[in-house]
Amino acid sequence: MKNMTMLSFGGDPEVHLFDKKLGRIVSAIPVLKCDKHNPVDLGEGYKCYADNVLVEFTIPVSYSPFSFMNNVLRGVELIRKHLEKIEPDRYDLRCVAAYEYANEDLHDEKGNKLEQAWKIGCDPTFDAYARAMNPIREFDSNLRTGSFHVHVGHPDLIAIEAKERMIHLMDAFVGCPFVLADNDPSTLKRRQYYGRAGEFRVTDYGVEYRVLSNFCMRKASHIESIGKLTNAAFSVLKFHGNESILKGLSNEIQKAINTGDRSSAEKVIKEVGVPISFVNDILAG
Repeated sequence: MKNMTMLSFGGDPEVHLFDKKLGRIVSAIPVLKCDKHNPVDLGEGYKCYADNVLVEFTIPVSYSPFSFMNNVLRGVELIRKHLEKIEPDRYDLRCVAAYEYANEDLHDEKGNKLEQAWKIGCDPTFDAYARAMNPIREFDSNLRTGSFHVHVGHPDLIAIEAKERMIHLMDAFVGCPFVLADNDPSTLKRRQYYGRAGEFRVTDYGVEYRVLSNFCMRKASHIESIGKLTNAAFSVLKFHGNESILKGLSNEIQKAINTGDRSSAEKVIKEVGVPISFVNDILAG
């Protein structure tokens, strides 16, 4: 039995499928031939499927930043092995926050929309600042986005107030440092649809933090840093439950994440006391 004082980490990362033969990103739907209701069982507790046109995968639960990193990397490895079985040396994965897909990936030969390629998940997400459900947006273009959702679990994250405070702290401790590190030019395009400050889903074990893009998967050390920074955020929640250290910073946090404002991110990091060694690890990683 795991120590109940430890955070649990999980995730369902989304990555784009790259076709080496065509030299571009393509829809995963005709390649994987599955969705989240009928996933590919990769073994070892990993599954993958086409979520909209992207490749999404799930990983086993872990209880440390290091094992969280290793579980994500193992998931990527198993997907690549599965793609090799489909057609050797043709497909690979790409981490891009937002990508404009070709019409042929989203429509049939008659120009009709392919249902799965235009389907948006119906499970609601919430805004921890507005304390309200986010509107469900319909796709209005060929742009599709890739996210890195972090699932965090702990008995102290069951009450809705604790969930909201944890998301605020994760924005400060995780979201703002990645504003400084993220050099993907498509990140702000993704923010128009997903991953704005405070976006999360309620889970029975804790929270699903939905702010980060898949940029953080480009380097293994980034994934471990997410775990370390999440632990730091939770420590603050445990010892400063009234969230006094974030007083007056909500606007700065939202500005930093939603607009990519580096000066606001730096201000939050400094005033909140995000461990600078962890921040430097991300910037140097």
